[in-house]
Amino acid sequence: MRNKHQSIEEPCEVKVSCTVLKTSGTGDSLAEFNEFYIDSDGHAEPSPKFYRTSEKRLKFRQRHVSRKKKGSANRKKAINRLGRAHLKISRQSCCNTLRD
Repeated sequence: MRNKHQSIEEPCEVKVSCTVLKTSGTGDSLAEFNEFYIDSDGHAEPSPKFYRTSEKRLKFRQRHVSRKKKGSANRKKAINRLGRAHLKISRQSCCNTLRD
């Protein structure tokens, strides 16, 4: 049986250096970071915000679920669509942003 899918692996070299910033200890220090990483050349990659960019779609799907009558087939379909929207967000990874 022939395999329809082929995978190609290419070696890549990425040098990453991390810098720890010290804060005064008040508030949430993780909320202050805007960069996902900064490499040794000084190139900064912004933090991926998949959930923030998809909130409008989730809001739309959730509103449709709430308007449907409980136990109906259309509610089940709306719940399925909402679940797929959540699944799409969870499957988005930060590695896709690193492939420049």
